[in-house]
Amino acid sequence: MVIHDEFTPTYLLTWQPKAWDLEQPEYDARVVITRDTCGFINGYSLGTNFRRIRSGDHVLLYRHGDDGGVVACGVVADDPYPRDEFGKEIDEATNSQWWIEVRWTKWVPLDARLTRDELKRLAPLTFRAPVQASGRGVDASEAGKLWAAFWNTQH
Repeated sequence: MVIHDEFTPTYLLTWQPKAWDLEQPEYDARVVITRDTCGFINGYSLGTNFRRIRSGDHVLLYRHGDDGGVVACGVVADDPYPRDEFGKEIDEATNSQWWIEVRWTKWVPLDARLTRDELKRLAPLTFRAPVQASGRGVDASEAGKLWAAFWNTQH
């Protein structure tokens, strides 16, 4: 379990299943791995919203679509770096995509996610406007509540 403190910034990463869908067996494997081990690390795109996120910050994965809501959480494992869509690191000056490595610590089945309605109730400042892209900061006054609610989801 990763404990959230009031001094650790928290950001939303977004997942758009229409653009990048995980097959159900792969999604289920992520749930099991984070339930039974210390988690796993993989890269995640920030687009151009990279300026504030740093190693050690907390992230919540917000899924768009019919089963929208928060489905995973983790800790940023390194500072953002430039990379193209194929994973090749590129020159900062010509870059339009930034990536981070995330140590995912918990994924939940879709039926155990924090739903949009729950998110609006728990964090009205953060979720007053639609979540469009990765890198949106979670309001500091709401981050601890969101983190605790997600960690307390049963699966």
